[in-house]
Amino acid sequence: MCVSRAPARLICCYRPPTHSTHTDPATWSIDDVAAWLQDIGLEQLRESFTENEISGSELLDLTMDEIKEDLDVKKLGTRKALWREIQALKSE
Repeated sequence: MCVSRAPARLICCYRPPTHSTHTDPATWSIDDVAAWLQDIGLEQLRESFTENEISGSELLDLTMDEIKEDLDVKKLGTRKALWREIQALKSE
């Protein structure tokens, strides 16, 4: 969320999710997955996921090894954050 000061008032710039949270993640397109990555704050992974054609069904089947080796997500914190988000999708 971004916040800026305007004279005599506070303005908030809410950005709604760019993908539909009402659809089954297994049916998401490659673009839906890219939008989801943006929404969860992992936009730096969008290019890799798009290049590797990760759609919703592939997203839900990813392993930690694939995230690290095949998608080249080197930072442990980023891998763990992504893993938590994927697990949350599976439990919805």
